[in-house]
Amino acid sequence: MNQPNDCRTEPDDDSALERALSSLKSIEPPLATRIQNRTAVAAALVSFMSANRRRHLPWWRRTISVPLPVAACFLLICALAVASRFRGDDDKSPLQMAVHDQRPLTAQGAGKAPTIADGRSDAHPVLVYRESATYLCGIGQLHSTRGYFFKEQDR
Repeated sequence: MNQPNDCRTEPDDDSALERALSSLKSIEPPLATRIQNRTAVAAALVSFMSANRRRHLPWWRRTISVPLPVAACFLLICALAVASRFRGDDDKSPLQMAVHDQRPLTAQGAGKAPTIADGRSDAHPVLVYRESATYLCGIGQLHSTRGYFFKEQDR
């Protein structure tokens, strides 16, 4: 086996190597090579400084890249939300909502329409507030309906 101290250098080897390489210390690269190196170093420093500048920007001023399909889906969902908001059939006045939300208490026959309220003496009207909303996760409230209506309650 090799001993750990087998690769000792002779003291005169270092001086011989220095003498052989001393002529290379005085060689300078050509002017075009020096200019290219300095240009490459300057470009690397500029990109490093711009990366640091972007890192120190507040979050609302930073840019991000979003894949095209994700952006298209987001725009489609927003367009559908806006279109459903301006549709006229979903908007009801509080009076229409009150009539719609009251359930029939009695039916006077199989062929007749049920009545909204009967004339019982133990029932009295109570003003009730109702609010309904449609939410989409990540976007927020899409549509809401609010209103007061009268509801019959037993005493």
